[in-house]
Amino acid sequence: MHLASQTALLVAREVQEHRDYFYNTHIRPFCEPSSVRKGKRAKGQAGKHSSQKVKNKNYVNGQDVEIPFTVSHENQEDYLHRLDPTQWRDQDHYLVLGLGHRRYQATDDEIKKAYKRLILKHHPDKRRQKGEAVQDETKDYFACINKANDILGDPEKRRAFDSIDAVVAAVADDVPDKLKPEERQEFFELFAPVFRWNARWSVKQPVPQLGDNDAMEEYTDEFYEFWYNFDSWREYSYLDEPVTGDDRYERRAMEKQNKDVRKERKGKEMGRLRRLVDNAFASDPRIVKFKDEEKQRKEAEKQARKDAQRARQEAEEQQRRETIEKEQEERRQQEESAKAEAEKAKKEKEAEKKVLKKERKTLRDLMKGWNYFADNSGTAKNMQETEKLCDILTAQQLQDLNERFAAASLEDARGIFVDQVDEINKKLEAERAAAIKEKEDKEKLASAQKEQEMDQRWNEEELKLLIKAVNLYPAGTGNRWEVVAEYINHHMFIGGITTETERQKKTAKDVIAKSKTLKRIDQCHDTMRAEVNKKAFDSFAGTQKTVVKPAKDDGTITERFDRDTVNGSADAPKPWSAAEQKLLEQALKKFPASDPARWDNIAKELQTRSKQECVKRYKELVEKIKAQKAAAAAAK
Repeated sequence: MHLASQTALLVAREVQEHRDYFYNTHIRPFCEPSSVRKGKRAKGQAGKHSSQKVKNKNYVNGQDVEIPFTVSHENQEDYLHRLDPTQWRDQDHYLVLGLGHRRYQATDDEIKKAYKRLILKHHPDKRRQKGEAVQDETKDYFACINKANDILGDPEKRRAFDSIDAVVAAVADDVPDKLKPEERQEFFELFAPVFRWNARWSVKQPVPQLGDNDAMEEYTDEFYEFWYNFDSWREYSYLDEPVTGDDRYERRAMEKQNKDVRKERKGKEMGRLRRLVDNAFASDPRIVKFKDEEKQRKEAEKQARKDAQRARQEAEEQQRRETIEKEQEERRQQEESAKAEAEKAKKEKEAEKKVLKKERKTLRDLMKGWNYFADNSGTAKNMQETEKLCDILTAQQLQDLNERFAAASLEDARGIFVDQVDEINKKLEAERAAAIKEKEDKEKLASAQKEQEMDQRWNEEELKLLIKAVNLYPAGTGNRWEVVAEYINHHMFIGGITTETERQKKTAKDVIAKSKTLKRIDQCHDTMRAEVNKKAFDSFAGTQKTVVKPAKDDGTITERFDRDTVNGSADAPKPWSAAEQKLLEQALKKFPASDPARWDNIAKELQTRSKQECVKRYKELVEKIKAQKAAAAAAK
């Protein structure tokens, strides 16, 4: 390269450095996102706490860690002459600039000085002046020097190269294996340096270190929590393949492939760190000690709980025994008291029995001495009355009666006897009448409650259906009451007349009981049926329009499907003749259900019946057919 060109390049670089300094100092702080600025303020507020951590021997700043990498002693001149500019990704940029012994510890000033020193010595113009043969500038090793400066002079590119620096990674990326129990005395010596070397990859600084065997459990937990959630700044964009596609789609595909490869390498790096932490946790003698202490503590707590439970059980057992003994003593005293009272009652009863026996004997002797106040024909009756007095009267009453007899004459004694007998008989008769009345009242109450419950189970629609079914299926029908019950259930539940889901289906027993109740309430079944039918027809007629049309009567009486007329009442509907029935069947076939004016057309076809009468007749026929099918199914 010509000297003028080289000078222009140096001037351009210097201008770029001034421009970057001005941007980073005066413009960039005001262009950063609010989250970054907040993070800086929080970092400033927490500066005191961070400084305390740095001073603590168990915390280190990752950027100050020295990694004992192997320094290359290869001659720099020989290394530079062997470089191929087309393979710049494989070169050691620190070694190119002569900073192989400093590497990530090299400062920006050291990099700039090393680059300037190499320019003065290896610039093609300088070498030409010395008489050296210089290749094409694109193939000359000086391009590798420029590339090394471009990468190490840019903070982001330098971080990308430091992330994959094989010289440092050969030491820092080593993961010790798990230690056996007999090897754990070497744990701190083996794992502590590895954690210190890997601290430089952490985004969060300072980084807690492994510590020693005397570390507290809280610090040990904090250490492993930090490393299990380790946030590494290593990234692998330096190893991306060049994006050289012919169109944007191909370039996007290559960029996506590079992104996937970077993600895969990042995952391997996190796996390596996780393996390091897992091996350390499994080999850490402090964890074993803490687990043993925790186990002993839990065992002590468990034993304390057992002792407390045993003491509580013993106290409860003692209290239970005392309670049982107290209850037994109270029971014994109660039994003794009850026994004494029973003995006393027994003695009183025996004394009373003796007195009662004595007074009865006295009464019998007095009555026997007076010949029972009667001749031979009345003796037997008075003897029975005497025994009745002995059985009913108490000892005191017998004693009073005997005293009255002893102080009275024969005639007065007779009167006293008759009065006493009459009083006893009246009392017995009153008790007998009261018992009979009480029994009758209970029977009436039970009957009324039963009828009330039965009435509650039957509503007006069900009563109408019951009367209609009794008319449709007269006496002599097979399984008559089962068929009537099925008819009612079919129309109430399947027909959708009621929405009361709590009502139960009627059985033959319910139908028979209700029929008997109705007959008992209304002595004339025909009158009752007529009244109900009339009420139903009045309710139906109130919703219908009056149709005045001449009625054809060919003198033929058809089979009756509807309710009977009541005593020839003029309000009853006119029965259908056979001719009308036939015309209705033909009209139903002629005009399908899809016809919106079906019933109007059918009424015009019959001429003698209104639209409402045709609809009503159709529904009656459908109900009769359904009831017959239901009865046939129930009979099976």
